[in-house]
Amino acid sequence: EHDKPHNQDVAFIEQHFANNNTYFYMSVCDGHGYDGHSVSGYIKKILPKKLTRLLKGKDLERPSPGEKLEINKLIIKAFKSSNRC
Repeated sequence: EHDKPHNQDVAFIEQHFANNNTYFYMSVCDGHGYDGHSVSGYIKKILPKKLTRLLKGKDLERPSPGEKLEINKLIIKAFKSSNRC
């Protein structure tokens, strides 16, 4: 009998994202390879926490042009640091 492959995709919604009652974080993580399910599960666990920590207190709805640039850099930082195990 062949082992059934894991569903490697993970989708989730987090309410009250970045400690704001009106924000939602929605994501689909598309896992690939032998441990794809572990990787997508790891991203589900770690990325929202990193984003919340970095974006806490930032005006995500009406940022100034300078704040927009800073927010974009923080989002990139969260993704890059989540990519390192």
